[in-house]
Amino acid sequence: MPLLLKSTRNLIMLNQNMKQIEALLFAWGEALSYQRLAALTGLSQELVKEEADNLRNYYDTCNHAIQLLDVNQSVQLATRHEVSDVVEQLFVTDKNKGLSVSNLEVLSIIAYKQPITKTEIERIRGVKCDRAVQILLELELIRISGKLERIGRPNLFSTTDLFLKKFGLKTLRELPPVASFERMQIALFDEEEEENGEQAASSEQADNSEQTDKKQTEAETGDIQ
Repeated sequence: MPLLLKSTRNLIMLNQNMKQIEALLFAWGEALSYQRLAALTGLSQELVKEEADNLRNYYDTCNHAIQLLDVNQSVQLATRHEVSDVVEQLFVTDKNKGLSVSNLEVLSIIAYKQPITKTEIERIRGVKCDRAVQILLELELIRISGKLERIGRPNLFSTTDLFLKKFGLKTLRELPPVASFERMQIALFDEEEEENGEQAASSEQADNSEQTDKKQTEAETGDIQ
């Protein structure tokens, strides 16, 4: 951090730049490009990048719960993974409280094969994936990135910047080997397989009970065929 070694006057100006960048990122709540930050602060893009690095080092050195992420030539404030459990409670709903194993499988395929069509995903998995794709779109982890130039022009799906942020990646080039990525998924998302299994068992038990009651009623009324 060479600018930190300059005069007190420059140090104060440096802190002011960092505060401006921090304030803009906090107020916007999403990633801002270096170009946009430069336009808003009146600083050069090179200085914005340098100040962003200083801000990142500040968070890291002070052991903040906040960190500064790089996302495709942009930066964004985010909470650290070690406090994610408590933070995510703010955003848990019935709609997004977890991704099932099948959803995570589809997300993995898209991440490593993108851009890819739904038909190609289904060919790899061997089963339909309409619901999984819809859920991933709603959670903004994937997006429609184009059309395949063939009959029917099917949609092409790719991951989003939110996907990169969720997994702590700067670019897709940082994707780990598939096995490591699957472990990351399990750590970051609550699997619903056990819950779904319990629901299915409960439903089956209810169906069996209903069938038993029906047979008893038929036996009593003499309606058995």
